[in-house]
Amino acid sequence: MDSLKKISTFIEYFNKRIGHATTACTLLMVIVTVIDVSLRYLFKSGSVAIQELEWHLFGFVFLIGAAYTF
Repeated sequence: MDSLKKISTFIEYFNKRIGHATTACTLLMVIVTVIDVSLRYLFKSGSVAIQELEWHLFGFVFLIGAAYTF
């Protein structure tokens, strides 16, 4: 029974760490999106690399965030 408790504690700890990583990536995604929109509308300049970074972060947040939620 004690080993099951240790496994459960480890899974819970790992799941919380994934949630914190998802939170950090969400914040990073918001910052990158604000930078992209600012560059596009204020300076009439855009970057395909920034847009790709947005899509990759978006995919990561939803895939890992869904796993964390479940």
